[in-house]
Amino acid sequence: MTLLRIFSTSFLAEGVVTFVGFVNSIIITRALGVEGRGQYSLTMTIVSVLSLVFGDGLARANTYLTSRDAKNTKALFGNSMIFTVITAIFLLFLGLSGYPLISIAFPGLSFSLVLVAFIVVPLLISERGMIAIFLGKQDYNRYNFFLAFPFVLYLAANLVTLFVTNVTPFKVMFNYTLAIGLAFGFIFYIFIKQEKGIYPDQVIARQSWNAGSKAMVSHISLFLLFRIDIILINLFLGVGAAGLYSIAVLLAELLQKLANTAGNVIFPKISADNNEKHRALTNKVMFFVMVISALFSLFVIFLGKNIIILLFKKDFAASATALYWLLPGAVMMSGAKILNFALWGRGFPRVTVIAPLVALIFNIVLNILLIPRLGINGSSIATSCSFIIYSIILATHYFGTGGRIIAK
Repeated sequence: MTLLRIFSTSFLAEGVVTFVGFVNSIIITRALGVEGRGQYSLTMTIVSVLSLVFGDGLARANTYLTSRDAKNTKALFGNSMIFTVITAIFLLFLGLSGYPLISIAFPGLSFSLVLVAFIVVPLLISERGMIAIFLGKQDYNRYNFFLAFPFVLYLAANLVTLFVTNVTPFKVMFNYTLAIGLAFGFIFYIFIKQEKGIYPDQVIARQSWNAGSKAMVSHISLFLLFRIDIILINLFLGVGAAGLYSIAVLLAELLQKLANTAGNVIFPKISADNNEKHRALTNKVMFFVMVISALFSLFVIFLGKNIIILLFKKDFAASATALYWLLPGAVMMSGAKILNFALWGRGFPRVTVIAPLVALIFNIVLNILLIPRLGINGSSIATSCSFIIYSIILATHYFGTGGRIIAK
């Protein structure tokens, strides 16, 4: 498959994911209102944080080790299944026993929402871990199909709920769990049939830990860089303000969809063949992503408020100003993400851990200072500044070393 075709099919799949996800967000937001949208966003934040902590390292390691040697597939699948079972037992216990503490960190969430969040995470970890193997094998057709498949199921389930009964945050989360569970079952069947069973391997497990632990810390820090503002807004201003701000984040993160897709394409290629031509590929992809992001931002500046009112009702009009403040940092972040994927492909150097941690600390401090004074707009300013700090650190390292450094 040529590189142009790979990018085309990957962008098409991501386009389906983005479109379906956006339609889903419109349906959910209009049906739930400000308070319900806030509850949903906080619940999905829990899901995202837990899946990153327990599963992102697994997915990145699966892609990295498969791209290095396709013979690792059997062991990686077996190890992933064992890890998923252990994680499921632990998270179920944590969700059942830890609600009093969780309710302090996430006020406004019911026990049922927290419990369904802890149930869906093991399914999500396993599903992502298996499609990461497809990505490592550069089997882009299967990877892209299963990337989009659960989102389409999720939209279908929400549409049925909308027309059959009233929509609540719990029903939306139940639909999400159902979609991920069905996708997991489909992919599990493919691997069981292909690998003829589950065969864990301790040696590969150690290699997965070495690669995955660095990727996990890096990606958790990156995720919190994108989500800590919503958590802090909820603590300072309440769930309604979190719901308003989540719409600004939703639109700003559309810029990251393009970067994530392009990064996923180049990651296994750089891991499999660490040479000079991939430096040129990285630079071209980064330039392309940043130009598209800048053009999209200009479009949003002119029409953002009208789009928000049209899609999400007038109740969310206050999200527009917060969105405008997020855009400068989001454009910078789109380019930095390409550099981050390229560095991951070169062995997860320490800067991929240090840069997001430094930016995250700045983000927390600036949010605490600005939210009480400027509300959700202050959070946008803080987050945008932290994105720019992250981008500068990563770009300084990447171009200073010529992108050649490989971590030990």
